[in-house]
Amino acid sequence: EQLLSEAEQALGSAQYLRVMDLLDEAAAIAELGEGPMALRDQATVALEYLREERDLFDQGDWEYALPGLWRMHENNPDNPDVIRLMIDSYYNLGLRDLQRGDAPSALEKFQEALALTEGDAELERLASFAAAYSQRSADMLYRIFVKYQKFR
Repeated sequence: EQLLSEAEQALGSAQYLRVMDLLDEAAAIAELGEGPMALRDQATVALEYLREERDLFDQGDWEYALPGLWRMHENNPDNPDVIRLMIDSYYNLGLRDLQRGDAPSALEKFQEALALTEGDAELERLASFAAAYSQRSADMLYRIFVKYQKFR
């Protein structure tokens, strides 16, 4: 019930990607009824303009999704779904750079994401990690830490 309530609030504030995530969490707990499915339908329709960018994101082609997202962001800088996809794209690109052992490049991606948001503790933690390893070579701690990080 808490997740469904949060999904309704997210729908009211035009955070359609959050609606989808909350409904997915709720569906993992119990089968969704007609009301929640109607919420999902509303969010799906509202996200239609982001279909191409979401498809690229879901395929792991984050760098190809970003130019379109930036154009959308310039036209509507307060759109929470566009901002979220941009942040998550930069996050994933930075994590991929860390996995490849390129901490300086990862730090650049994390800084781009941090410029778009405040209070993302996970992103801040990875940016600090990348900054620390930009000045030194990867060691066992680096490899272990990076191995268990998950993409968004």
